[in-house]
Amino acid sequence: MKQSYLNSLAGILRQPTSYKLPLFRQQPLLPIALALIVGMVLGHVSHLPWGLWAGLAVIGVAMSRRWDGALLVAVLALGGWLAPERSRPDELPDLGSSRQYHIRGVVRDVQYREDRTQITVDFLDYWPDSLKIKRGLWRIYDSHELLITENDALLPGDTLTLQCRLEWPAGRHNPNGFDYRYYLWARGVDVLIKEPVVVLAVEPRRGFHLGRVIALLRQRIAGRMETWLGQPQTGLAMGLLLGDKSGIDDDFRSRINALGVGHILAVSGLHVGYVVLVLMALVRLLPVRQRRRFLVVGVGLLGYVFLTGAPPSVVRASIMAFLYAWGRSLERRPGGWNLLGAAAIISLLIHPRSLFTASFQLSFAAVAGILYIYPRFRAWISATPTGEQVYRRWPLRYTLDLFLIGLGAQLGTLPVILSVFHTTSVYVLLANLIIIPLAGLAVVGELAAILTAVLWEGLGAIFANAAWLFLSGIQLSVNLLSRLPYPQLIIGHPGPVALVVLVAGIIAFPYLFRPGRPRYRLRLAAAVLVVANLLAWRPALALGGPTGSPGRVLQVTVLDVGQGDAIHLALPNGRHVLIDAGMRNPWFDRGEQVVAPYLRGRGVSRLDAAVISHPQADHMGGLLYLLEHMRVDEIWDTPNRHSGMLYDRLKGLADSLGVPIRCLTAGQVAKLGAVDVFVLSPDTLLLANVRDVNNASLVLKVRYGSTSLLLMGDADRFVELRLLTYSDFLWTDWLKVGHHGSNTSSAAAFLEACRPAGAVVSVGEGNIFRHPSEDVMDRLTQIALVVHRTDQDGALVLRSDGRRWRVVDWR
Repeated sequence: MKQSYLNSLAGILRQPTSYKLPLFRQQPLLPIALALIVGMVLGHVSHLPWGLWAGLAVIGVAMSRRWDGALLVAVLALGGWLAPERSRPDELPDLGSSRQYHIRGVVRDVQYREDRTQITVDFLDYWPDSLKIKRGLWRIYDSHELLITENDALLPGDTLTLQCRLEWPAGRHNPNGFDYRYYLWARGVDVLIKEPVVVLAVEPRRGFHLGRVIALLRQRIAGRMETWLGQPQTGLAMGLLLGDKSGIDDDFRSRINALGVGHILAVSGLHVGYVVLVLMALVRLLPVRQRRRFLVVGVGLLGYVFLTGAPPSVVRASIMAFLYAWGRSLERRPGGWNLLGAAAIISLLIHPRSLFTASFQLSFAAVAGILYIYPRFRAWISATPTGEQVYRRWPLRYTLDLFLIGLGAQLGTLPVILSVFHTTSVYVLLANLIIIPLAGLAVVGELAAILTAVLWEGLGAIFANAAWLFLSGIQLSVNLLSRLPYPQLIIGHPGPVALVVLVAGIIAFPYLFRPGRPRYRLRLAAAVLVVANLLAWRPALALGGPTGSPGRVLQVTVLDVGQGDAIHLALPNGRHVLIDAGMRNPWFDRGEQVVAPYLRGRGVSRLDAAVISHPQADHMGGLLYLLEHMRVDEIWDTPNRHSGMLYDRLKGLADSLGVPIRCLTAGQVAKLGAVDVFVLSPDTLLLANVRDVNNASLVLKVRYGSTSLLLMGDADRFVELRLLTYSDFLWTDWLKVGHHGSNTSSAAAFLEACRPAGAVVSVGEGNIFRHPSEDVMDRLTQIALVVHRTDQDGALVLRSDGRRWRVVDWR
């Protein structure tokens, strides 16, 4: 009875439909999944009420002549109704920067790092509750001082009562920057719990709690791996097996990501595939009937999903693997597109917000690329005499199949990668051929070690030693491949038109190699090349584009790097100058986290000049990362006598890379095409006598046509009064205020001489110096029409056509 029901359900899913596309007729769950996704996207963008979606569903179903059309309309409306809502920043209530709250919540997840503790809680209650914040996940983030107890670690299921501050996550503050609010929202986290945090009470969980069991099991596995493998292999092993990257060195993570194989640390379908192989090997040893084995595999996969924290890639792969095993038990071969559609439908019904995460998009795009590229190329290659010979030899067959699978995954994910990361790896296919097999063998070894150690510790140690060899092979391969020149190709953020062309090109790509019909292939290749060249030469044709400033304009971007400076000049001739690069310290690097993503998003892979306004970490610190990862033609500095660890390291790095350092003093002019950069300070006399390095700052006036911009660095009132000798030459359209708006700068006489129409203060939110000064802000608002603060308003983007400035709304 039960078996006939399962057969009937499987038959319904394979029932032929009236879809016009053959793929949709053969794989009916794919269009249903696409309709659900489209509905969710439309609902997320439009914010229509659920009643309107219900009405649209009724009308659409009533007007549809076929059942499949009515189903698609109903699913589309369902997607719109399920679409997660996201509050706009102006709709969020003010939480108060210093207001203290008491909250009570159940711990969902705990991550202990060397420098911080991160805890996610499913809150139960808070007071005062006048703000009416809806229930959801809250997160204690970047807590350096949170102590729960001296002896017992906090675990999921425990109930916490805290006294703390609350804060809405920060949104995107820079073009192409990281939107932390959106990132957390897509993962269900709405509010941040900020320091100071006082733990008022901890109530340990009594009774069974699944999250607690999983956390203890993960700790036990980590302890076993540490005993067997040692460091750094344990960190890599935990990343491969459970997706826990906390023990992996940051430098190794950056190198493996640059090679394009960082997905092995994200627990993807590759890992699930090897887990299924191990489960299938074990289930054959159990007295289970052939048609019931898929249930045992399903239970094992469910456990692995929980153990890894249920990332979208594992959920997707596990659903597909379970459905495939179920279909095989019914003596059917489910289609790959059908399985992908089913996985998408189930995943989105469980967690609708996951659609808007990069991990969900990359996971499903990778499988779609493999399903589209791999069978076509394999069929066409095997049809040739040479391909037939290749597929008769298993080493060549395995290598070619692995290459084609990697090619499909890379092409499928390319639109998402360029949209999110703005780069692509040059050696990704080579790295896949070497690292993916090693990663698979390492995962199998780790799983075998854990499972067999239950029966005999010695046998587990043997498998662990084998895994150690494969893990060491991964590390060696990454180290060697990362030494190859130019591992990454910086493309820039593609616009909607470029994305459409890219997707069309990927769809057309396999047919360029299709046997027969050479005239058809020639026309298709010519069309692809023409469109690609138009996009590539768009900046040179003055049509705008990612690498240069649109048309014949100067674009100035004052980035929000917190307490520091970073200013990018995109010149009309396509050249790029960066003035300062933000702070670098043991906890963060603004060059890596802010400046580099911004430049990559613009497609900038080369800086014609990097300017050090003065040798302090909040201005020059981020330049170290840029020197290591980007071509810099020369560095502009002053002939100052300052010496410090970071400054000396930067100059040593520049020397080792052959980057010349050009020392500038007052009176010099740098001509950058139609843009002139005048050096107003410091002069040699000032450099010889100055004690405060801030007053040794480069003060630059940038002029393009009749428009100008004055950049003050950290110069204070002492330098400003010296600059008054320039008289009318100080007049400027825009002023980058000196020393982050400190009261030691922006003297009234100086501002009167400059008479800026706009002023920008580069300052960090909640900085310990309490910049900017209220007095300075009062003086600025009395003179300037516009005063922009990066801590409140984010980055400032200005464009000049040589006649006037325009403020760009980059959001």
